[in-house]
Amino acid sequence: MSRFLDVLRLSIPLMASQCTQSVMLLTDTVLFGLQGLEALAGGGLAATLFQFFFIVLSGLFMTVAFEAAIQVGRGQTEALARLIRASLLIALGVSAGLGVLLWWMAGALGQWVAEEPLVIEAAATYLRASAAILLPSLLFLVIRGLASGYGMTGPILPVSLIMAAVNLPLSWALMDGIGPLPALGLSGIAWGTSLTLTLGTLLLLARVIQHPELKTLLWHCISARDLKPDFRPFWRLGTPIAISHGMEAGVFTAATLMAASLGAVALATHNIALQTATLSFNLYIGIAQGHAIRVGQSFGAGKFRESRAFALTGSMMGVIAAVVAIACFLMFPEQLIRLFTLGESQLNPEIIQAGVGILVIAAAFQAVDGAQVIAMAALRAIQEGLVPTLITVVGYWVVAFPLAYLLMPVWGLKGIWIGLGIGLGVTALALLARFHWRLHRELT
Repeated sequence: MSRFLDVLRLSIPLMASQCTQSVMLLTDTVLFGLQGLEALAGGGLAATLFQFFFIVLSGLFMTVAFEAAIQVGRGQTEALARLIRASLLIALGVSAGLGVLLWWMAGALGQWVAEEPLVIEAAATYLRASAAILLPSLLFLVIRGLASGYGMTGPILPVSLIMAAVNLPLSWALMDGIGPLPALGLSGIAWGTSLTLTLGTLLLLARVIQHPELKTLLWHCISARDLKPDFRPFWRLGTPIAISHGMEAGVFTAATLMAASLGAVALATHNIALQTATLSFNLYIGIAQGHAIRVGQSFGAGKFRESRAFALTGSMMGVIAAVVAIACFLMFPEQLIRLFTLGESQLNPEIIQAGVGILVIAAAFQAVDGAQVIAMAALRAIQEGLVPTLITVVGYWVVAFPLAYLLMPVWGLKGIWIGLGIGLGVTALALLARFHWRLHRELT
């Protein structure tokens, strides 16, 4: 019970943080719906494309939390300082490079997606503005990862709640031009999210530097001239995590493009279901990150049995979270869908009818979705890089994508989601087997 409470204490703020980021994108999708069907379909498409890059980058920056936990277990503060300096430099470079790429993609969307011109215009508008979200979101991940590695997750909860409360009114105000603010339309939604993340980053930093050791560490990262950044953990561990995240995010992005071929209503329905499922997925990520802190610290200290015990605790918590998510999806599907169709009430029956069926399918694979992300985090916490990535390549692109593509002509949007669910199940089983085999080898 003590391990359960310990992991729960660490996980709740991380779940809140993950859900806040998901809620901000979900909020954007709700606001798209207020702009009409074309904005809901096009903005949702752009948000999915942006989310693909963000999920990949969040995998890269998970290195900070995993490596920090291990270095804390080993007492290696100098190595941690070099890691943080590298993470800050990567955040700056990636934000600039990816921002340019998003602008280029916005201009090329019409050549890739066969949709109505208004849908493409809406997607391009949001995609360009979403470049402003990159830097504050990555800096937030760095600071959160450092605090998590130290087991200092408490400040993350209030900051996440503030961000969740601020994002909707701020984005709405910038969208419609409330008061002295300009009416920026879909661009205003993205700028509201960017400003919210900037606020959250500053608030979290202010709380973290109240810890004397972390304050000294961060100052050392910024001021020490002879401190060489250590990019090796990002290559050794972060890159495989990013690729793994890319495999999963990529298959869902491909599914979005397949849904786009079925028409605007199918695309809007898919976006609604995807954003809803992403919200529950972030609960699992929070649990995964919380239990990985203890798994990594125990592993770094050579306590392999304790590491396995914390992994089992995380798995149990994942099952509980999955049961809650399944209950919500099955009991309140219409209520969840109606959140996204406030601006197009005449289209509610058509979208709701399709969306309810998709949420039932999404509910069916919640358990395996949670299992695979928690098992993946446990493997990363013990510095497994290559094998989990290969497992995701097979599960997502050899199983999930071909099945989704083959079932789409038969069952339409439902076929796409059934194929994705089967692929997630295969991935979860393989990752769980790999983790228990690895720790069994360490113990013998």
